[in-house]
Amino acid sequence: MMNGHQLAALKQKPSVPLDLGDGLVMESILRFLPGKRIVGKCRSGDRTLLVKCFIGDSRERHARREVAGARAFAAADIQTPGIVTSGPNTAGDMQLVSFEYLPEAVSFTSVWNENADDRQRVEWMIAAVHLLGKLHLAGVCQDDIHLDNLLWSQGKLWMIDGGGADISSYKQNKPLTDVKAKENLARFFAVFFPRYDRLLEQVYPAWCEQTGFLPDSLEQLLERIQRQRKWRERFLEKTLRTCTDFLTEKTASRFFSVRRDQDSEALRHFLDDPDSYFKPEHVIKAGSTNTVAVFALKDGRKVVAKRYLSRKNWLHTMLRTLRTSRAEQSWKSAHLLKMLGIPTAEPLAMLELRTGPLVTCSYVVNEWVPNEQLMNYFGREEGEVLPHDSAEEQKIAEQAAMIIESLGRGLVAHGDLKANNFLVHQADKQVLLVDLDSMKSYKNSAGFAAAREKDLERFNRNWVNNRRVQALFQPLTPTH
Repeated sequence: MMNGHQLAALKQKPSVPLDLGDGLVMESILRFLPGKRIVGKCRSGDRTLLVKCFIGDSRERHARREVAGARAFAAADIQTPGIVTSGPNTAGDMQLVSFEYLPEAVSFTSVWNENADDRQRVEWMIAAVHLLGKLHLAGVCQDDIHLDNLLWSQGKLWMIDGGGADISSYKQNKPLTDVKAKENLARFFAVFFPRYDRLLEQVYPAWCEQTGFLPDSLEQLLERIQRQRKWRERFLEKTLRTCTDFLTEKTASRFFSVRRDQDSEALRHFLDDPDSYFKPEHVIKAGSTNTVAVFALKDGRKVVAKRYLSRKNWLHTMLRTLRTSRAEQSWKSAHLLKMLGIPTAEPLAMLELRTGPLVTCSYVVNEWVPNEQLMNYFGREEGEVLPHDSAEEQKIAEQAAMIIESLGRGLVAHGDLKANNFLVHQADKQVLLVDLDSMKSYKNSAGFAAAREKDLERFNRNWVNNRRVQALFQPLTPTH
């Protein structure tokens, strides 16, 4: 058993079963926010509950928001788990809010990732926007709108996490304003990968018809969504601080960030002595300021690591220090691609070595996948005999084109779209985009236009010696 103060001091998820006192035992932890809250499946006598345990100095405020939001959800006549109990524990050092436990509940994320066709996806999206429409008419704005706050259970769609709801209009018994409702809807649509924007023409009218709000044009809706996607990019800063998904450590001589779900003793061994892994037999690319190596960690896991030197000379070190390190840029870019649904090598960790304020060397580590570069896949010269048929080539080309389209919808320029930066996974033939240290995200389309054109021209220039492949990509990646 741990008291509230001990729980608030934890940096890592506690082990289970966790005795919370007052007859509550947490059997599994679903979410852990250090110093703020622990959410998990609990046993209370012979009853199973979902319990949110709020800790830290702001526990009372967050618990009040959770309860008020959940009650507003219920008042809006949407499916949401009922509150069983709420209030402080006996010791008064934590706030507990318990809910009915939904049997066999799965997140909307899991449902969405099933092998479904567009018709099924449209049905799911319409069910979700109908739920949002009820909230908007009731004056409730779910600011923390993401797919894991929607659950499927008992054949119904449920909303959870009342703590993320703005209920100021609900308290005044007013619906949301037209602008606020549409911005909230756009925020929801922005959570989906850009490749699903094609479905909105069928989904958006369903929300307008239910709520009675006058529809914007599809172009206006897409502009709202694009703004919301840019707003969501602020979450990339979480990759550089200790939180639910990341572990970081900062000292005078180094800084690193590791994905919690990828952390291991073997990965930490690399972070403690990275240069020992860059042996000549492991290096696949050596440049004046960066080196790429492929090797196995101590646990046998194969990874690819890139080392960026900032010490070519004193001036080079100073100039690099004035900017984000290339490892940090690559690290954040990989997670931005994940937000956009663009496949890339799985990011595992990044490390910076420092002398005072100067970053002298930095590293980024990704999972290694057996691959073939896109240039080799299609052949460097026309007429090469290749071990695959035209149908497979078409699918590979469509995947590469979808990556390029998704970059465009996200206002992201890669900076070097040579064919060797597209990898074809040998096992499942999935196309990955790599070499992300020059990638840049733009705030608006005006600043993005020139960089986008350079990206497209660079990609199409890959095939100047192969008219067959050039003809394959021409309708998929037009330069204008």
